[in-house]
Amino acid sequence: MDPVALQSAAPSPIVMGLALLAGLGSLICWIMVLIQSFKHGGALWGILGIITCGLVAFIWGWMKSGALGLKNIMIIWTICILIGIGIQGKMAADMASNPAFQQAIQEAQKAAEQSAAPAPAPAPAPAPAPAVPNQ
Repeated sequence: MDPVALQSAAPSPIVMGLALLAGLGSLICWIMVLIQSFKHGGALWGILGIITCGLVAFIWGWMKSGALGLKNIMIIWTICILIGIGIQGKMAADMASNPAFQQAIQEAQKAAEQSAAPAPAPAPAPAPAPAVPNQ
């Protein structure tokens, strides 16, 4: 792909900054909920919250938000997730509607098809010369 042609498909610095803030906000909220899950839910809930990349911690946090005072953290985490999803959708739509990006993708697909084509079979080895008997 031509990097110069794809520069116009790159998201703006503002969009990238919002994505960074949403990601950092999600990470901080996840860590705060993990700490509470280890304290109040036990090691199993904490480990599950880590292994599942936050899904279990997110659900556990909403389930315990009233009892443990996590409601504000969970609201912020949910907003960060929704902002992240929205930004990813916008970036995907921007790239998909960019003609330079579409052309670069088509070129990459053609190159992949050509490299996946089977190599030509090697030429058969020449037949050995017949042996001449000694006289």
